[in-house]
Amino acid sequence: MSSTPSTFVKTWNGNPVDLTCIAEAMPNATITWSYNGRKIQDDDIYTIYGRSAHSNLLVRSPSEARNAQSVYGVYRCQAENNHGEQYINIELQEARRPSELREIRNVKGAATTLTFEFEGPLDDRGLPILPM
Repeated sequence: MSSTPSTFVKTWNGNPVDLTCIAEAMPNATITWSYNGRKIQDDDIYTIYGRSAHSNLLVRSPSEARNAQSVYGVYRCQAENNHGEQYINIELQEARRPSELREIRNVKGAATTLTFEFEGPLDDRGLPILPM
């Protein structure tokens, strides 16, 4: 399970997210998913793709699903074969819109061009802000 890419995943309402679990085991392990101690089955919020060696859990947001419930929290991917079992927790966190920019400065102006400098927000609220 050391190949699982991340133990923290962020998304926001209206956006589905894929949680990935990779189990390196011989013989191949069977993968199961749970949330808050309850085993996950395919329904209007969750779809499981693959249950052996590599498994993805598609989590739809409450606004997309008919059953409006929180999907944020800790998911457990558990791999099991005849030699034992191992698990990894993947925390799904809600990202929010960043706060306002601290400052916008007009650096240079010409007849057809304006150049600005921006000072980023104090709080990125969960997602890194990348320069373009």
